[in-house]
Amino acid sequence: MRLHLISVLCLSVFSSTLSAEPLKQIERAELLERLQHISEKDDRLQVRFQAAARALTAALSNESAALSLYESSVEKVLFEDEHRKQMEFREWKKRNSKMLSSPGFRRALMHRFQWMVLTLKASRLPKDKLTELSPDVEKAMARLVTDAPLVAPIYKLRNNKLVDSLKKSPMQGVVARRFGIETTNIPEDWPNN
Repeated sequence: MRLHLISVLCLSVFSSTLSAEPLKQIERAELLERLQHISEKDDRLQVRFQAAARALTAALSNESAALSLYESSVEKVLFEDEHRKQMEFREWKKRNSKMLSSPGFRRALMHRFQWMVLTLKASRLPKDKLTELSPDVEKAMARLVTDAPLVAPIYKLRNNKLVDSLKKSPMQGVVARRFGIETTNIPEDWPNN
């Protein structure tokens, strides 16, 4: 994003010097205001990006940490942000306690969070550098294959909102929404899950 901002700034400077008519003072002020807005927006995204990366990395330390991040994200996004009562969240946890305590579900969360970390890294790389992530992607896939006997039964469950949420792109899930990174620039060729 910084590179994009610099490109826009350079383009505007060069175009104003090449133009037959120089920028008027008001046009220059508007352009600078827009650049400032872009810069501030980029700074806010960077802060959210870094917070998400720290939380996801911590969640990858063990299954309990992964579940804690998931539950706290559900609580924030689906209950607090929707102005729902704390009691409703406790009821949600109780209704879903069997699934939330399932080793397969917890392991699926860890795989999901690992993919989110890789996706965040990919979003920061130019397209021609994505191959740098190949070793990490291969390790993630190898772990998924190893864990398939534990995780696969979870994905086969039908009519379960928790499982259905795992089948969607992790960058559209509650954790991404919690940190405001669901609009991260994901490379076009990057797999969703």
